[in-house]
Amino acid sequence: MVAVGGFQGGLWISRDEGETWNCTGLENERVGCVVFQKGLLYVATVADGGQRDYCWDNRHPDAATIAQKLAERHDPARGNFGKLYVSRDSGKTWELLSQHEGLGIFALVVDREDPNLIHIATSHGIFRSLDGGRTFTNA
Repeated sequence: MVAVGGFQGGLWISRDEGETWNCTGLENERVGCVVFQKGLLYVATVADGGQRDYCWDNRHPDAATIAQKLAERHDPARGNFGKLYVSRDSGKTWELLSQHEGLGIFALVVDREDPNLIHIATSHGIFRSLDGGRTFTNA
């Protein structure tokens, strides 16, 4: 199985080595990262506007305004928070573990030995969960 996602179009899964692709039901999400761990598929998403937090030169005085205008034009706001999902059946169904207002999740690490220990990197720092991604605290 191969999984691919992006800021538009949700998460796509191929079960035949990339010959065919199917959207998994997360069509309205901006996928930040995907992790396979011990039979579980985790997907972390980016909140509205999250893309401007890391791809613009913020030394320019108008960088935030320019980034916001471009983001609105090419990827309009959908009212989304950054979210963490898990699928226990290879992407057929999804469970929302947590959502984070104003945060984009750009990196996700699930501990190999303890799937309850999860770290996320966001536009506002690194956070840790000890309960499988349901709640997070500063790491």
